[in-house]
Amino acid sequence: MGNSSVVKTKTTDSGQPAGPLRIIIPALVLVVLFVLIVMKGALPLVENRLLSYKKETVRELVRTAMETLVYYHDREERGLLSRSEAQDRAARLF
Repeated sequence: MGNSSVVKTKTTDSGQPAGPLRIIIPALVLVVLFVLIVMKGALPLVENRLLSYKKETVRELVRTAMETLVYYHDREERGLLSRSEAQDRAARLF
């Protein structure tokens, strides 16, 4: 009978893989755990901060728009601009 070549994986006395797998597997587990923690913990915090920033930006834009409308309404009330002229000027700004 001929020589049959069988590839054997090196193992330790406890039956666990030896060599690079002893390092790679725990490292991969840590990376997966880190990604899960970031996705469940840090990403919602960043999302909330971005949403708060966006809300504040919208508030400022609305406030500015209202101040502009009040300005042109006041000029129309004082007779400095006609209604259509005040509306046209305000509309051009928006």
